[in-house]
Amino acid sequence: MFVNIAFLVLPNAPLTSVIGPAEILALGSQLTSSSVAQQVPPVPLYVSYIGLPEAAQAYSGSSLSLTLLAPEEARVYDWVIISAAGSPGQRGYEFPHSLLLWAQYQYQQGASLASSCTGSFFLAETGLLDGCEATTHWRMAGLFRKCYPAVRLREDRLLTVSQRLACAGGAHAYLDLSLWLVERLYGQEVGHRCARLLNLDANRRSQNLYAEYRPFRQHADKRIHEIQDWLEQHFSEQVQIESLASRVHLGERHFKRRFKAATGESPLHYLQNLRIEHARQSLENSDAAVESIARQVGYEDVGFFRTLFRRKTDLTPAQYRQRYRRG
Repeated sequence: MFVNIAFLVLPNAPLTSVIGPAEILALGSQLTSSSVAQQVPPVPLYVSYIGLPEAAQAYSGSSLSLTLLAPEEARVYDWVIISAAGSPGQRGYEFPHSLLLWAQYQYQQGASLASSCTGSFFLAETGLLDGCEATTHWRMAGLFRKCYPAVRLREDRLLTVSQRLACAGGAHAYLDLSLWLVERLYGQEVGHRCARLLNLDANRRSQNLYAEYRPFRQHADKRIHEIQDWLEQHFSEQVQIESLASRVHLGERHFKRRFKAATGESPLHYLQNLRIEHARQSLENSDAAVESIARQVGYEDVGFFRTLFRRKTDLTPAQYRQRYRRG
């Protein structure tokens, strides 16, 4: 028995999203023959790197280099791991059509596909994620939701799995994806030992703790932009959705639909996220009491504020301050 894995290297991909998972998977393979995991037979790992010539050229300034196979030269694999993408969302950025077709073919032939960070944009572009849960870098969540409304985005998660499709969240969430793959391929014991040897936390589940709230502004609705500008200055006031709608001369129901279509969020969730982001900044940069910060961002009910803060960040305000207080 052996495992065939292909790393699909997208143009301008950061090499860490390729080399990092490859090294962790190789370690997992080696550990199957160790005395600790002696019940698990050794499982050889065969790795290929797939991409277009221009992808290889992007690494010319790096001390690392990869020899890439052209898609037409590649076999059918057990797993295809998609690197982070270059700059999805930038004007003129498109995924190579030949790579999209190749990924679709691999899936049709029985391969499982996994993406790292913004590689989820590529996976969504294939259409395979339609109707499935997915995650991506938290900073790109608004754009992803706008580009791929048929995908059920869970930007709070570090890892999503839907049938034979897996996605890892932002940047170094490839570590979580790699450990999950090791455990899936070689068993829980090998996965846990691999995590310990690498000093990694195998139980991370959410990227809420790391996410900075960035309201989505890449839309063309001038009235919603006007409300977003107003909320940035008045988020701490007692805000009524009806009054927001009146400011731009819209009915409340129409305003709610239009706001969500433009930003990807309801007005209430948008306001909550804006307030919690300002509260995080205050906790990081001041010694003000939690009760005072709650009032500063618009919450007289401190208990509700604490509950909402924990829901958004996975930490209490006190825990967050202890972890991230500067100076």
